[in-house]
Amino acid sequence: MHKRIQGAYDALDEKLIKGAKEGLKAWNSITGKTKSSLANTLVAASTISAITAFAYDFLGPEKSIVTTPTLFGLIAPCTLFIGHCFQKTNTDTEKREQSALERGLLDAEVEKNKKGYHALGLPVLGIALLETAMGYTSTDNTWYMLAGSSALVSASAYVMRVENLPPQKDYLQRTGETLARKIKGLVGKLNPKHA
Repeated sequence: MHKRIQGAYDALDEKLIKGAKEGLKAWNSITGKTKSSLANTLVAASTISAITAFAYDFLGPEKSIVTTPTLFGLIAPCTLFIGHCFQKTNTDTEKREQSALERGLLDAEVEKNKKGYHALGLPVLGIALLETAMGYTSTDNTWYMLAGSSALVSASAYVMRVENLPPQKDYLQRTGETLARKIKGLVGKLNPKHA
């Protein structure tokens, strides 16, 4: 039984890694940025979603999670701090990983962080599903916003586990350069004196 559960876990994990690779390819192609940039953007969106959920819950009629101003006053800064810590870890991990790859080595801290990302990804996605289920029993949207926040944290953990892509010019810069070359070539054909 344990082997079946582990096999299902590994199969789902593999599919999510594939999705993270494709997401990173798209991010890199459009923005020209690397995996820590994508992961940090996901963490920022997650932080905003979580704080919005807590604020919505506190200000809304139901108050199912945040019942006092003091509790909200504690939750919001803690959420921001945790998001900041995730982003710092993502950025540091990427820098150390790149440095180690350039030297043809593995970095022990990077490998430890990757194990942490692995341990975080699928369980936090499970929490997102649980929060979604909690949303069905509630009359407000707090749980759905928290589920979105958790799903974004999970996605950032998966992104940080995939192989990085090198930074490049963003899509608009590459398109502009291609267009400029084509226009210059066309002008050269139409008027050889300006080529």
